[in-house]
Parts: sequence; structure tokens; C-alpha cells
Amino acid sequence: RAHGAEILEQSGVERVLVHGGKATGVVLENGDTIRASAVISSVDPNRTFLRLVGEEHLDDEFAQQIRRYRLRGSSGKV
Repeated sequence: RAHGAEILEQSGVERVLVHGGKATGVVLENGDTIRASAVISSVDPNRTFLRLVGEEHLDDEFAQQIRRYRLRGSSGKV
């Protein structure tokens, strides 16, 4: 917060916005769009890249590596 970050509690993220290969914001589950110069995710790589970012924005080899990544449980916030 001291550096200008805004923290929204209880706000589910539907997807990460990507433009030119860079994350540019998020769309919340309630439909609101938040633009940002940086997007930080603490959820697992599968959920972050395959669900929130979307495979269409990933290099095929990277997406394959993420699909092979095995989890042992996780929780987090974006």
C-alpha cells in the first residue's frame, strides 16, 4: 500500500488480461476490470497460467511444462 498498491479482499479473479505478451490487469468475478502495470499471483502455476492467463498466451513448450507440474495442495491469492 505504501508504494501505491491496492489490495482488494474477497475479490475473486476470473482471468488475467494479456496484451503484447504482458499481463496488463485482471477481470474480477463480478465483471470489474482492473488495469495494472504488474500482476502478481500466489496461486499455483497450473491455475495461474492455464486457467487465469490462458494457454493461448503461452509458448507451447512452457504450457507443456506447466501441465506436467505436479502439485501437493495449494491455496493463494492474485
